[in-house]
Amino acid sequence: MLIFGGYVHRLQGDGLFVYFGNKEMNEGVAVKAALSAVSVFTHFVKTDLKEYLESVGIEYIGIRTGIDLGYEEHVIWGNSGIGEISEVTTCSLHTSLASKMQSSAEKNGVVVGAHVRNELQNGEDYFTPVASRKGEKERYIFINKDKKFYYTQYDFIWTKFLKTLDFIAIDQYGKPVVKIKDYARPISDSKLRPIAVQSKPYFR
Repeated sequence: MLIFGGYVHRLQGDGLFVYFGNKEMNEGVAVKAALSAVSVFTHFVKTDLKEYLESVGIEYIGIRTGIDLGYEEHVIWGNSGIGEISEVTTCSLHTSLASKMQSSAEKNGVVVGAHVRNELQNGEDYFTPVASRKGEKERYIFINKDKKFYYTQYDFIWTKFLKTLDFIAIDQYGKPVVKIKDYARPISDSKLRPIAVQSKPYFR
């Protein structure tokens, strides 16, 4: 998450809550960063981690992800605590919906809100309504009839999106692999160094 510009806000049980974006970044860039990070991580869990766990006799685990975007006018930022023991967090419908969408994702699946879908340029082919799944009927994850607000959730086809990233190549078997010569560009030392230096045993 850190490599792709995410800010790890909270580790809670077996869950992870991450923010993407900042005041200088437009929503489209933040959305693409979040989708890129999740696509790479989900691929890792589904392939490399699966093979390793099975090799040591551990049952294969999977992950589920929910992503949503709250526009500035829909989000309240808060800071609780004192000094270095404080926490910055958000209060927003879309903060809550990200968690709710995670619970509706399939194993190694990613569910996103309509705002995320709308911010990914030329991304129509990467999303299908969750309601189109077999047995699923509910198209909207949130409805406010008074304001005529109907918010759709979508399955994100991360396997297709992953293959479009500029640091990913496709091998002879059709599987995505990181381009070795470009490896240092998305996963750069300049981004990792300030993180790693905080954990000296792992710095090398």
